[in-house]
Amino acid sequence: MHSGHRQRFKTKFRKGTHLEDHELLELALYYAIPRSDTNAIAHMLIKRFGSLRGVFSASEAELCAIEGIGENTALFLRVIGAIISRILFNACNKKKLLSSDEELEAFLCALFFATPFEETHVILFDKKNRFILNECIGKGDAIGSPVNLRKILSLAKENNAKSIIIAHNHINGLPLPSERDEEITRTLSMALESNGIHLIEHYVVANDKAYPIIHK
Repeated sequence: MHSGHRQRFKTKFRKGTHLEDHELLELALYYAIPRSDTNAIAHMLIKRFGSLRGVFSASEAELCAIEGIGENTALFLRVIGAIISRILFNACNKKKLLSSDEELEAFLCALFFATPFEETHVILFDKKNRFILNECIGKGDAIGSPVNLRKILSLAKENNAKSIIIAHNHINGLPLPSERDEEITRTLSMALESNGIHLIEHYVVANDKAYPIIHK
C-alpha cells in the first residue's frame, strides 16, 4: 500500500500539483524512511514544531523525540535545513548590508534560519564599510565572557576590520533584548571603541525579525 501511495505522490509532485506543507514533508521523508507511514510522521512533526521552518530548525534531540524519527532521519532533516539556510545566505547581496535595512535583516535571518541553539555571530567590515566575513563566535550566551571579547578583538584585528555588527538569536521566538543583552552591548561597545573598532549595531534575531539594541 505504501509503495503505490508513494508512487502516486511522486507523480503529483512531478506534474507540479500543489502540495500542502505536510505533504511536501511527507514526500521528503520517503528518502529517509523507506517503509513507515511518513504521512502520519509529517503530521506529527508539523503539529510539534508548528511549521516547516520549525521542523528544519529543530535539534536532532527534539526530532528524535517524535515517534518514527531515528538518528538518520533527524540528521536528514537537519541537513535540509542547513541547505535552505545556505541558499538564503548566498542569495543576500553582501555589498548592500550597510545601505539596505531589508538586505541586512534578510542576511541576519538567513544566518539563523536552521539554528536550534542560541549562537552569536560577528560580521566584519573594512574602513570603506565593505563586507569582509561573518563568523560564529560562540554558542549559548557565551558572548559575555572575556574569552569571547578577546576573540572578537582578535578576529577584527586579524582581518583589518574597522567596524562590526554583532548578532545573536533567541530560540524562544521573541526578538527583544534582555537587560543583560543591553549591558553586554554597552560593555562591548566601549571595549571595541578603545581598540579602534566601531560597533555598528548588536541585533537580536528571532522569527525572521532583527531587533537593534543600540539604535532602537
